[in-house]
Amino acid sequence: MSLIHKVTGYKTSRDYARLVELMKQGAVICIVDYDRTADCRDVTHTLFEADTGRGEPLFQISARGICYIHADNEADFIKQCQRINCEFIEPA
Repeated sequence: MSLIHKVTGYKTSRDYARLVELMKQGAVICIVDYDRTADCRDVTHTLFEADTGRGEPLFQISARGICYIHADNEADFIKQCQRINCEFIEPA
């Protein structure tokens, strides 16, 4: 008996500019690499804060206390999305 752990069958996207726009409207469900050495991915969500009090926005992807991305600008956020192989589930 084998354990099925791969997240498949969902319409996902890697259009990170679109992800930025969506996350400014509400949290978005994402799937990211949990461990690059294993075929293991994690289900996460976005967090966006337009004004952190420091004059910079906050772009974050996290799950259960694990922060996969913490960026203060769109360019850095997109670069980090590529690094962790982020996919997001297209909203209906």
